[in-house]
Amino acid sequence: MRKNLDLLVTAVVALAGTATVLLVDGGVVRGAGGVLLVLMLPGYSLQAALVPARGLESSARLALTLGLSIALAVLAGLVLDVTGIGFGAVEWAAALCVLTVAGCLAAALRRRRAAATVLTGPRVTVPSWKVLVPFLVAGLLAASAVVVSRESALNQERGDRFTQLSLLPVEGHPGAYFAEVSNREHRRRVYVLRAFAGSTPVGPDRTLRLDPGKTRRVKLSEPRGNLGNRFEARLSLATSPDRVYRRVFTGGLKAPRSGS
Repeated sequence: MRKNLDLLVTAVVALAGTATVLLVDGGVVRGAGGVLLVLMLPGYSLQAALVPARGLESSARLALTLGLSIALAVLAGLVLDVTGIGFGAVEWAAALCVLTVAGCLAAALRRRRAAATVLTGPRVTVPSWKVLVPFLVAGLLAASAVVVSRESALNQERGDRFTQLSLLPVEGHPGAYFAEVSNREHRRRVYVLRAFAGSTPVGPDRTLRLDPGKTRRVKLSEPRGNLGNRFEARLSLATSPDRVYRRVFTGGLKAPRSGS
């Protein structure tokens, strides 16, 4: 147990850091959890799984930890973006936490096997940090180049693509509308649709999952006492449910219009 105490602490801190990102709204605590997840924890667990416990000097192990952590953070963000899961802080923290815990488990298994094997050969030698650092820097630059090139390609591909939200009246039913959501972006989107009579929420939140090029209609009804007043539909991304992504309204002083 003592041999794996560092791994246990690493896994627990990773879980705690992810919890702060999920539950804490800003502040020093949330920032500290994010910094540890990006700069320290994933790299430490991975190097512990790959390098013998006595195979590196402390300075080299620190450099390897930092380099691997940043590389894993970049690659995790790239995978989240490519798969369409979402590139928010919550998704990023969860991915880094999974990588950290998996690395800790792999390192613990490696140490267990090493302890069960009697080694009579010479000590395993690993190149010094002066040799490792250039390779780490080259790897980070390559990973960053991949991310930048992909973003440039996506920006060119995206062009004028967007999400469109429209509020269409239902014929013969005063106060009833179809909220039409069209995903004209390059990736699959998960939306949260909300209706408001003035500033008062109406009905439950609705979660919509749309692939690129798909459109979906949701029927909304405003309260009887609100007829002729402002009735609004707001659309948010599931990754940022408190931020309004698109909005459209009708009634009040303005005529119905579409938001995009």
